[in-house]
Amino acid sequence: MIIGIDPGTQVTGWAALDEDGCWLQSGRLLLTGTISQRLVCLSQGLRDTLSGLYLQHGIPTLVAVEDVSRGRYIGAGQVVITAYGVALSIMGNYPLLLPTNAVARKVAFRSMMRATESRKDYDHAIREWASALAGHGVGGDEANAICLARYAWMQGTNHD
Repeated sequence: MIIGIDPGTQVTGWAALDEDGCWLQSGRLLLTGTISQRLVCLSQGLRDTLSGLYLQHGIPTLVAVEDVSRGRYIGAGQVVITAYGVALSIMGNYPLLLPTNAVARKVAFRSMMRATESRKDYDHAIREWASALAGHGVGGDEANAICLARYAWMQGTNHD
C-alpha cells in the first residue's frame, strides 16, 4: 500500500493506492478550532486513518507527504510548516518521499494518461481525475493526495 498526504491546517487530504498503483481509498480530515486544537486533530486523525488503512490493507510500503518547505509555501508561515511536521512525525516510520504538489501532479497526470498497457489502471486513473476535476465529492486536498500517492508509486516502482 502506498499513501499520499497533503497536510494542511484546515483540511488534510490523504489517499491510499495498492501495489499496482490503483486507488484503494482517499479522504479528507477537516480540522476546526484553535490552531493548537487543529494540530492535535491532525495528529490523531492521521493516526486513526493510518490504523484503519493498516487493518484493511497492510503496512504501507511508501508514503509521500507534500513538501511544503519549497515552492509556493516558502512564505506560508510557521503554522503550515508545523502541520507538515506533524504529518512527517506520524509517517516517519515508513519510507518517505517529499515531492511538491506541482511536481507530483504533473508527473502523476502524465503517467495516468499513458497508462494504456493496463486498462484497469487507466480506468482507475481516469475516474480519479474525472472525479477530482468535475468536483464530484473529491476536494482539492484529496485530489492532491491521490497525485502524491501516484507519484510515490511511480518512483517506488520505476514507472514513468
